[in-house]
Amino acid sequence: MPDFAHLTVTALIERVRQEVAECPPGPIRLIGSSLGGLVATHFCARYRHSAAAAVADLVLLAPALDFGANRRLKMGAEAIERWRRSGWHPFYNYRDQTERPVHYGLLEDAAQYDSATAALDLPLLIVHGLRDASISHTQSVQFAAGRPNVQLELVDADHGMLGYVEPLWERMQQFWARAI
Repeated sequence: MPDFAHLTVTALIERVRQEVAECPPGPIRLIGSSLGGLVATHFCARYRHSAAAAVADLVLLAPALDFGANRRLKMGAEAIERWRRSGWHPFYNYRDQTERPVHYGLLEDAAQYDSATAALDLPLLIVHGLRDASISHTQSVQFAAGRPNVQLELVDADHGMLGYVEPLWERMQQFWARAI
């Protein structure tokens, strides 16, 4: 898998495929948050008849279902163009707790993943904060519309949901109890 600077959605999907392939037999519960929500969505859509068949249900937390739109909205057209021209833009790396450069290839690669057309028929819970300044909850609302297998919970939380951890855990437990 590429390092943070050369990250792509495609590489992350492949990494999830490898991890799922190494899981013991039995149902798998997959959770994806933010960019990981986009990755989990497209992993399940791409591999739903093979590796993802073992994924029993999916939980998405503040998913970046339209990564390009998120970046355009948050950064603006001029900053996106500077990123394209230079090839690099600094993004906060939560693991390192500092900004790190990311190659423009991430945005180019993410453009091929259209969540609106992702075919998912497994039980799916989306929890998205109404105070999320990173990813608008409207993406989750639009994604859930017309999908009877999707339960959408809009909560009073920001993108990190740090103040919402206990209720979030309880909600996931309820979902898992009904999803089986």
